[in-house]
Amino acid sequence: MAIANTCTPLRPALGIFADASPRGVVLSAAVAGVVLLSTLVVYFLGPPMFEVLQADSQGYLGFASARSAFYPMFLDALQGIGLGPVEITQIQFWLYLMTLFALIFGLAKHGWPLWVVGPFGAALSLNAFFVRHHGTILTESLIFSLQNILLLCLALFPIRRSAWLLGLAALCVGVSIGVRPAAASQAVALVLVVCLWSWGDARGLLRRLMLVVAIMAALVGVEAALYHSRHDVRQSLLPLHLYGKLAMLTLEEGFAVEGLPPAADQLVLETERAFEPIQDWFAAVDNVFVETTRAADFEVFAQYSLLRERLSTLASAGHLSVAALKETAGWAALQQNPGGYLRLTATHYLGLWSVQALGFFGMLNSPSMAVTLPFDPSSWGAFSDPMPSLSLVVFPAFLGLGAVLFGLMVFGLLRLPVDLAHWRRPRLAPELLLAVSLTVFVQGHLVGTALFGVSTPRYLMASYAAAVLAALLVAAWGVRRVRRRLHEKPEASSLRS
Repeated sequence: MAIANTCTPLRPALGIFADASPRGVVLSAAVAGVVLLSTLVVYFLGPPMFEVLQADSQGYLGFASARSAFYPMFLDALQGIGLGPVEITQIQFWLYLMTLFALIFGLAKHGWPLWVVGPFGAALSLNAFFVRHHGTILTESLIFSLQNILLLCLALFPIRRSAWLLGLAALCVGVSIGVRPAAASQAVALVLVVCLWSWGDARGLLRRLMLVVAIMAALVGVEAALYHSRHDVRQSLLPLHLYGKLAMLTLEEGFAVEGLPPAADQLVLETERAFEPIQDWFAAVDNVFVETTRAADFEVFAQYSLLRERLSTLASAGHLSVAALKETAGWAALQQNPGGYLRLTATHYLGLWSVQALGFFGMLNSPSMAVTLPFDPSSWGAFSDPMPSLSLVVFPAFLGLGAVLFGLMVFGLLRLPVDLAHWRRPRLAPELLLAVSLTVFVQGHLVGTALFGVSTPRYLMASYAAAVLAALLVAAWGVRRVRRRLHEKPEASSLRS
């Protein structure tokens, strides 16, 4: 009870939540059951997309030192009772189904309009690319499950106003960080959203922040303890990412890096020379979406395959480890070429929304798809293969979703400072306020991915559910405004008469 009272009430919910009243258990369960049945059909009867074991799977199964602790420990526990990879993916899937049921049932039970809950459930259950990730030994499945509970907490807060919801949201974010460090963007997002919802109430703001920060910090501490129970020094994938960025920056006009040690300077020169065929490929392609997709492939190739033997030689000559050599050259390239780095980040941001772009433009016989790749893709093991199936629908749909979320981000950046500067809660319709709050989570994740990683569709999927719900909330706001205007017109006519 003490925790429940740490949050002073916010202003009453309005908008689509104004008439929110509990629905019957049977109806709510029926809605959730239809969504679960659709998910089961897509998972078991849909086209195969992924192998159980992916390139990163062994690092999780063997708890590599570059991986955070929670997912490998989860796998260890299941392997300890005799389960193999296939059985583990089944456990992952059933865990996801339970959280999906909780999400859809919770929304329906607490009065969310069914014309919002229904399309939301359909978007989650019928996206085969999203659903089939549960059949792989990757962190995606647990992240998707945690996102369901996080979304439920955020979606019910306009109705319930309970600090327990914020505490559970913080718990999901903390566990997510322990599963995948990139989820740290969610910690920042949750703090920002708590500030957004509590602005103008200094005492409530402080209490809510203390609650969510304490829970997230505790879970980060638990992950650190578990990690160090198996490893002495935490390794990082940062050198790989920095070298990939360096390789892509060599394609920029005017690229230069100065003041490097001899070994790092030689690495930059040889990397630039090795990427000349890729520069020629970009010059021959005039389709921005094909370029963004292939940019991720080229960067991944640089991370894992470019100059592998030479890297060891140069590192030895410079009395450095290969990781230190990559890090030294990579950091210098980013610091001395900020414009190119921002352009590369924008490329990856667009690429995250360009789902099945290659399949789409392949179906349209785009000339850019006919440009010969600089190397044999089979020897790289990194190229994104075109997926023509449903690409004529999938690519525009995701691009449209991205446009809505980008618009929400711009709207929030332009609109919210006015209210925040006057120390008052944002004067937005509840649908829009919740949509903007979800956008903070989505855009924080995607911008972080674009800055420090590459654009692959599976990275977008971690924010897919939140993005869809935000877009549906915008639609709900628009429908409510249209209905209100239609209702006002007859009244205005009667007054004039």
